[in-house]
Amino acid sequence: MGLSVVVASEPDVAALTRFLCDRMYPEMDLGFAPLDKSEALNTVYRLVSSGRVFLLQRDGSWIGALGLESRCMWWSRQDVLGDCFFYIMPEHRSGWAARMLVNAARKSATDAGLPLILGGFGSPRLSLLNRFFRLLGFWEIGSLYLWRQGNG
Repeated sequence: MGLSVVVASEPDVAALTRFLCDRMYPEMDLGFAPLDKSEALNTVYRLVSSGRVFLLQRDGSWIGALGLESRCMWWSRQDVLGDCFFYIMPEHRSGWAARMLVNAARKSATDAGLPLILGGFGSPRLSLLNRFFRLLGFWEIGSLYLWRQGNG
């Protein structure tokens, strides 16, 4: 059967929340922002209700997910689509798998007439991620940095 992307629906919300909490959250290991499963469930529900959550499947089982939300930049009223989560299980990570999710996100942005901002953090492979996005026609518009008391 191979890889496919489907749009998440309301019956997927609880299982998708568990998938992200059990798989994605531990991998991020940011050392701040403790997991609040109730907040995670509410966020996943809100995004699924918008029709902008894409599930990557291999032979019918979820191996990844990308959830988009519409938001404005602080200086503008124009909406943009940005990712709330973008995750593929480590054993299934490949440019092709990620490209399928990104293509679904690009179609959603195109259909809505909105720019699309995607990114990643918490990954030890950020240089590969940057290269991947550039190959798909994205350009780098910034970086994220974390400071905590005790960092220096």
